[in-house]
Amino acid sequence: EWNVYAAPYDTAFIFEETAIPISMFPLDISNQVPVAGTFMETLQAALTNASQEANATSDALLIELMYAFYEEIALPAPMYRLWNTVVVGYLSPALQPYYAPPEVTNITIVTDFEDQGWTKKQDLGGGDGAIYRSVPVFTSFTSEEDKDKWMEAIANFDV
Repeated sequence: EWNVYAAPYDTAFIFEETAIPISMFPLDISNQVPVAGTFMETLQAALTNASQEANATSDALLIELMYAFYEEIALPAPMYRLWNTVVVGYLSPALQPYYAPPEVTNITIVTDFEDQGWTKKQDLGGGDGAIYRSVPVFTSFTSEEDKDKWMEAIANFDV
């Protein structure tokens, strides 16, 4: 949603003028995965395991860097979520089973006035003159348990 909000005219062009495949992952799904909790606990355990190894591998250094970043920047801001990670995670066949099936929805990008940068679902009546595109919209994980497994997989690089 941020990408639509930040560049509504560019996004509207892509929606209206191209055949580029689009899937949407709105805040409905990305707000479900906070940095605090399962993700940080799993990352902390990975960091502890990596630091107990005799030699520093590139994976251990990456885990240390990730943990430091999230601990210093993301954790102090309780509103921080794994927004882009939810989208990129779907590209991994290993993580796709954790996502609930998408709802195919007719969407347009609003470029007028105060609602500029919003997405809008097509009303049943239609007739508003907007150009709509049918897009799969992912709004949740298959279950709370699978959401936790997804966060553990992300923190452990099991992608």
